[in-house]
Amino acid sequence: MIFNRNKYKAFARKQLKNRWTVPAFISLTIFLVFSLFLIPNFVTMFKNHYGAQLLDGNFVNFIEFLNLFRGATHFNTPPLVMLAQLLAFAIFEVASLTIYLKMSRSPEEVHYSDFIAGLQNWGKAIIACLLQVFWIFLWSLLFILPGFVKLIAYSQTYFIITEYEDKKKKKALKISSIITRGHKMDLFLT
Repeated sequence: MIFNRNKYKAFARKQLKNRWTVPAFISLTIFLVFSLFLIPNFVTMFKNHYGAQLLDGNFVNFIEFLNLFRGATHFNTPPLVMLAQLLAFAIFEVASLTIYLKMSRSPEEVHYSDFIAGLQNWGKAIIACLLQVFWIFLWSLLFILPGFVKLIAYSQTYFIITEYEDKKKKKALKISSIITRGHKMDLFLT
């Protein structure tokens, strides 16, 4: 069965009609939180004088600008910060999926407080994230391709743990792997 993008897009527009403000505020909240993770990178960029060069426009052409920008933003992010980003992503993903699931099931009004309530599922989000990272890492040790395939296979885990709260996290990984079987290319392309 081929994924009908137009059908789902039309359904999403219908679901969002007069209800787009809460998802917009959720997106803004997530953007602001993840922007906080970038502050140390910008501080380092300006300490190393890359920021002044970028702001002054001291480059000859666009390629030189890209190389300068790439050098300015290439930092060694501490592993604990990367782990915090990963776990924060999982927590916000589960919380936002709680809202979207509610929106798709009924026409009732959603509130920002529903998103805040979804953040209370932080424990299951963290456990699912750590399991996902662990198994993808192990598969990646074989070669890059098996790790990438498992990344796509486990991509539905957060949806499963949000919709079926009683499912164990390891079982959610297995279900995600089963439901993506034969559809990995569709997921990759969409």
